[in-house]
Amino acid sequence: MPMSIRLFVYGSLLRGSAEHEEYCSGAAAYAEASVEARLYDLPEGYPSIVVPEPSILAIATFDPLEDARLQLTVAPAPPAPAWGDWDTVHGALITLSDAATLLPRIDEYEGCNADSDALYRRVLITVETADGLQTAWTYAQSSVDHGRRILSGRWLPISRPA
Repeated sequence: MPMSIRLFVYGSLLRGSAEHEEYCSGAAAYAEASVEARLYDLPEGYPSIVVPEPSILAIATFDPLEDARLQLTVAPAPPAPAWGDWDTVHGALITLSDAATLLPRIDEYEGCNADSDALYRRVLITVETADGLQTAWTYAQSSVDHGRRILSGRWLPISRPA
């Protein structure tokens, strides 16, 4: 029986994008959500977030079924107090009904793998939705040294400066 997994998406996988249609159109659920993080618009044309290290509940094992099981065992926690200036990043909580099939494709699209030089790392964090706090995996970078910080917490590719 397929295991489901939840992802917090904040950019190119949001509903309405071509990437959402290709990778997430079969989502079993889709809800507005937010996290405490910093959102960046990268010069390459896509976004990235950095989440406070104390807010990371787990790091991906890259076994989709193990990651789905892990998500079920880790309870959501209110965001840990983090030093520094963090923003509310807005996105969506997507529930994928078949982690084993869908998650490896999305990991590949996001440039996320077990290599230490991978573009993103997939981390388990707490997200806030209208239904309360839930755990979800998201794609984040440890730090961003280039790009424009988006203080509004909403990535809008159509509003990119020319």
